[in-house]
Amino acid sequence: MPSRDEHLAKAKHNEQAASALSPEYRDWSVAIFYAGLHYIEMHLAVEGFHPTSHDKRDPIVAKHHLLQNIWYSYKNLNTLSRNARYYSVAILEKDVNNAKTWLDNIKSYLTKIGHKLD
Repeated sequence: MPSRDEHLAKAKHNEQAASALSPEYRDWSVAIFYAGLHYIEMHLAVEGFHPTSHDKRDPIVAKHHLLQNIWYSYKNLNTLSRNARYYSVAILEKDVNNAKTWLDNIKSYLTKIGHKLD
């Protein structure tokens, strides 16, 4: 199972990939979701949790005594990602901006509870 540092590196990689995309590839900005997912997985790894699917991870995040505070941002990123990947929903600039805000919320909260993301 990936370690805290491996999840952190993957989160940063996905975040960089999403920011490198030109506006014509907004639908691929869903990589922001995977950045958020790996930031959350980083926290879970520290606690010894290694969920192997969204179906296993989502209830943990939703009910976790700390992570429930960022459930809304995580769930919105997940929904945006699924809409783009599975339902061909057009991703607008406002969607990308919302996704960035949700990711910032996740990162800010994880920093607030003691994680170093540098």
